[in-house]
Amino acid sequence: MNRLFSLILLLSLSACQTFTLQDTTERTMFERYSVSSNEEINQLITDNSILWTQNGPMLETVEFWKPIADGQKLQLSFGANKDKAGTFDKNMTPEEILELIHESMTLTPLVPISIGNLQPAKFGTSEGYTIDFLLSSKTGNDFKGQVLFATINDELL
Repeated sequence: MNRLFSLILLLSLSACQTFTLQDTTERTMFERYSVSSNEEINQLITDNSILWTQNGPMLETVEFWKPIADGQKLQLSFGANKDKAGTFDKNMTPEEILELIHESMTLTPLVPISIGNLQPAKFGTSEGYTIDFLLSSKTGNDFKGQVLFATINDELL
């Protein structure tokens, strides 16, 4: 019985993804753009995003989404609502992308309190935009953040 429990525990732990400490060198994200940090950062790589945090993901996180091609959905946890989620169109205006992000966030377990304040912003050498958001969990925890995005080579970055 102890061997079976040990084997199950070992398999469970090996399936878990873990953060790794990264130095301050420049990193290439999904072979599309590069980002650097002036401090060491903890990094977690998933199939659809790369997360950076210093103090833990519940306190602060910078998340880099995998580029979204024309006709794809945003990289969010939709659960049972995945079929209801809209798709990115390479011809969308920034206002339409804001609406796509807002509608997509309403299908996640977090409740959007506010999403807006669309502002022009630099995305490397390209023109991009920022959006401010405030989300709330069912347990009453609030999450405040900002999305920086740009459409480059027909992909949403």
